[in-house]
Amino acid sequence: MLYHRPPGWIHESDELNIALQSPFALGCARAGIDVLRSAFEKKPIEAIRVAAEKLERELDCVRDEAYACMSDPSDKERALRARAEAIRMAGLCAHACVVASSGSGNSMSSPAQRVYREAIVFSVSAQTEAILAATLEALTSR
Repeated sequence: MLYHRPPGWIHESDELNIALQSPFALGCARAGIDVLRSAFEKKPIEAIRVAAEKLERELDCVRDEAYACMSDPSDKERALRARAEAIRMAGLCAHACVVASSGSGNSMSSPAQRVYREAIVFSVSAQTEAILAATLEALTSR
């Protein structure tokens, strides 16, 4: 089906989508924490449990902010920061679950590897130049 849109509509659509893509990355981060908890069940190393708890607390804060931005997308800079933090959390949780999975985390059939690959996909999905810049800022500001 073919559509005719007014000039500039795609840029307006991009603005609205800044915050709306965050749940994908947030779900990926949640999956990473689930893999961490599974790894802890297999090998009860305290550092794995602690990491899962810390990441879960941080994810809760990031999720709250992302959903607040989705409810009120009028503040573009806030939405960009929230999206970038969701992407950062996906990568962080994915990396943590690969580490906790040890050598098996490198296997293409590993749940940790799948989460890691998905984090990479969600870090560039629906990316604009502004999202790229905000994500790089989030990744390098710590």
